[in-house]
Amino acid sequence: MTILLTLSLLLVVGCRNLNKGLMKRIYAKDFLGKGKVTYTANTKYQLTDTKLKEMVFYGAVKIEDVTVIYQYGLNEQADYIARQVKYLISNIEEKTGLEIRYGVNVHLLRLDEIPQSYTMKFKSDPNNFRIPLLVEAGNESCEAVISQNFVYPGILIHELAEMSLTTRKDKGVILPDATWGGFFLKGKILNYTRWFREGFANYAGFLALETASSDINYEYTQAHLKIHSHPLSSLNKIGKKLFKWHQYSPNGGTRDYYNAALGLFLVIRDKFGAEAIREIILEINKHGYLDGNDLIRISNKVLKTDIEEMASSFQFPKTGLEVEPLTPAKAQNEGFGITKGLFVKSIEPDSPAETARIKSNDVILKIDKKTIRNILEFEMAIFKSASQQNVDVLIWRSGEGEMIRTLQL
Repeated sequence: MTILLTLSLLLVVGCRNLNKGLMKRIYAKDFLGKGKVTYTANTKYQLTDTKLKEMVFYGAVKIEDVTVIYQYGLNEQADYIARQVKYLISNIEEKTGLEIRYGVNVHLLRLDEIPQSYTMKFKSDPNNFRIPLLVEAGNESCEAVISQNFVYPGILIHELAEMSLTTRKDKGVILPDATWGGFFLKGKILNYTRWFREGFANYAGFLALETASSDINYEYTQAHLKIHSHPLSSLNKIGKKLFKWHQYSPNGGTRDYYNAALGLFLVIRDKFGAEAIREIILEINKHGYLDGNDLIRISNKVLKTDIEEMASSFQFPKTGLEVEPLTPAKAQNEGFGITKGLFVKSIEPDSPAETARIKSNDVILKIDKKTIRNILEFEMAIFKSASQQNVDVLIWRSGEGEMIRTLQL
């Protein structure tokens, strides 16, 4: 035993001496100066059914099937949110023909600070969709509640729309993809309906953003546009592959497919009008247990076109612009005299943007007289102008101010 302990000690001391020797050589060659330093600071928050039951709530505001449960001092905010959610649901139902079959339970939760990342896990309710909205203590205005929660209103309406399409108790159920089996026998049922489920739900969420921003002077942020950023360029990229997108695709979680699905519905609205999407939903309501081929057939019947070919042949104009939203922080850091617009990160050589003499660090303010604040508005404006040979772009350039550039499409 004594011999073993001695050998172990010598081994440890030897390893330490070896480590020290190696570190000295590293210092001597200045390897540390070529390394990387990483800092991570996450305020994580987890909310579960158990935690929610332990919280103290002061009251609730109920408007038909929308209930907002609030903590002390948040009654005005609760009333505002309840009315807005109910209004948005009614608006979406009227515009799309979809009946939202779920109630909504909103929990207004006051925290000392809004966490940088959070996880929320709840048991599903067959009748109500539950969604918490976080409120930062001391920053509790109705506008602040909306801006602090990127799930409102787009993702909230998205989830309600998709649930109403897939899990209704009467006719009109659009079949999702599923797994089956047990033990050593497992399989997948691929109904290929995801293009429609996600596309229509994204479209409903997009309408909710449009409605909220126009009716209550609410300006959505990039966080609120999480699944609505590049719909038309993504459709150009994905094309016909969209119709074979399923829940278990290797690329099933890529944002390109989510965006492309929305892009398809935006193209339908542009070519055939919003009423055409409403007619598709009303036709779906007449049937039950539809798969992807059924949805394609119904869409083709209503639109009187081949929707797969429409997606396959869709082209989005190439501008050569790489852009990002101009944030208040970036505007101040760069010393810009403006705070809103689309910042030009780079220009592709020999592209329409270069020909138009648009430069890196320019800020796009308007396209064809339409105000541009984010990438979604940029793509929509380019798409609307695609039938034109040229489009006027109002830019701002540091040291020179505003100027108009003509972009070839």
